[in-house]
This record gives sequence, structure tokens and C-alpha cells, in this order.
Amino acid sequence: MINKEELLVGISYARTYKILARWEAFLKVLDVPYHVSDMDLHDAAAIADKRFIYAREYCFTRRATLGEYVNLVEEVGCNVLLTGCQLVEGNEKCNTIRYVPTQIAEYYKDRDVTVIDACISTNAKVAGNQLEKIALCFTEDKELAQKAVEAWFAVKETKQSPIIHFDNEPTIFMVGSAAFHFNIAGSYMTRFLNEKLRANIVGPESASKTKNSLIYREAYKKIYHKNIINIDRVAYWERPTILGTLLNVKDEIDGVIFVRDKYCVCKIEEIDLLKQIVDKEKLPFIVIDYREENRVTTETVLETFVEMLRMRRQTMNEEATAQRRCE
Repeated sequence: MINKEELLVGISYARTYKILARWEAFLKVLDVPYHVSDMDLHDAAAIADKRFIYAREYCFTRRATLGEYVNLVEEVGCNVLLTGCQLVEGNEKCNTIRYVPTQIAEYYKDRDVTVIDACISTNAKVAGNQLEKIALCFTEDKELAQKAVEAWFAVKETKQSPIIHFDNEPTIFMVGSAAFHFNIAGSYMTRFLNEKLRANIVGPESASKTKNSLIYREAYKKIYHKNIINIDRVAYWERPTILGTLLNVKDEIDGVIFVRDKYCVCKIEEIDLLKQIVDKEKLPFIVIDYREENRVTTETVLETFVEMLRMRRQTMNEEATAQRRCE
């Protein structure tokens, strides 16, 4: 059990923002003092660039996370680091999740710093066991530990700010993300598309809450062909679900944006597979190879794509009107 004298737990915002409220409820029940990083994420990434030799080749999330932990130890005075995140059961861990706890523990191996690798499953039973083990790091009282677990589950995931909907404007299905830039309702790039370019944004989670088993099976067949034996279904994303959602709303969208984080091999492989299928569906799409350094260039590409979708929609409406007149 961790000594609770002069204990201060440090939590990365970059790694835990979606489930931060759950960790706070969990630690409050255990009466454990904690500090959530409030650093500017670009400043945190800059710290990682200076401290870790290959950091410039990491994704932005990993750089920001590492920088936050350095700041939490050296400026805030945290002596326990909670590397908390949530992992979809059955999916492989990305490198940020897999290596950051080990990397930061190695970095502070000669200091009195404890690192808790707190990657929690989305499977409730598995998650309960994982959370209980973490709780018992802070208390010997099993009843208190169980109350902390219950408090974690009692809190719902943090909801993002709503996307503004514009009538008669292009609707874009977005797949992939560079954390804090795409696919998060309050992120810079999503706001740019939605508020500046007036494009409606939907993604795998928001596009359709209805599960269509026929479309799911169609998507499954498009991804896992007959010539594969003993299919390895473990993937970074649940490919059939994402593709099935897209196929389910393909008549309601104007185009697709695939976002590849240049430093994330997992996303590159997933998107390369999905975009081939989307191309056969004759849906307009672009692939954004996103890097923070190229933000201005990325904005220009997005602006051009959205304008092309507007022109395409106008042309289709004119053709439909002409067709009705002929009839």
C-alpha cells in the first residue's frame, strides 16, 4: 500500500479528460489528495520535446501527456502519477497507452515517484477488478475500496459541448482523430469546421445510435473477406461498427474526412483500409495527414473540401430540379 503521508496524486488532463470526473470521484472517496494538470497542452508537449529523445516523433497526445507528468512531479510536487485512461475491451493498446506508464516510471526511477498504470477496461466486470486493485493501493479497507469503485461507475462520461447544426449546409462524416484537434466537440479543428466553415460534423458515435444488423453484416464482409481463416478480430478500432455506421448514414452525408495522425501507425493502418471501401461507395472524401505544425495548411485543405461539397450539392439539386421538370 502507498504511504499516504505527504501524498499527492498527479493526473494528466491530456490522457484522462473523457473520464476525469470518474477518477476525481474515485479518489475523493478514498480521501486521496490529487492535482489535475492545468498546463497549456502545447507547453506540455514542448517539455516532452526537450526531455525525451524521440518525443518529436510521438503523437501530440503522448507528448502532451509526458510533459504534463514532468510538470506534475517537478513543479507541482506530485509523488504518485495516475496514468489513467479507458480501453475498449478487445482492442489493442495504442503506443501512448502502452508505453507512457513504463516510460515515465523509467524517467523517475531514481526519485521517490510511484506510477500507477491505470488503463481501465470498458468491460464493467474487468474494470471493477482493476479499480479495486488500484483502490487497495491507497487503503486496506476493502469496504472503502468497493465504495470508491462504485463512485467511479456512478459518474457518467464527460459530455462535450454540442455541435451547432446548420440547415442546408454540407454534412461531413469524420473518421479518425488527432486528440484535441479533431473529433472532439470543443476541439479547435472541429470548431473550425463547424463554426467557421458552417459544416455539420458527425462521427461513428454521433451519426447513428440505431444498430442495423444487416448493414453491420455487410460492413463485416467488406472488411473480413472469405479468404481469411481464423480472423484476428482485435483491432485499434472496431472496424465493422465504424464502417456500418457510415454505410447506415451514407445517403445523409455529403462527404467523409479521414484524419490520420502522422505519428500514429494504428490510425494510419485503420484509415487506409476504410478509405478504400468508402472510395468504392463513391462518397467524396479526403485524407488529412495531420501535424500540429501544419495547422494552417490543414485549414486551407478543409476549406477547399467544404466548398467543393457545397458546389456538388448545388449541382445535384439543380439536376434533380431539372429532372422533375422533365417528368
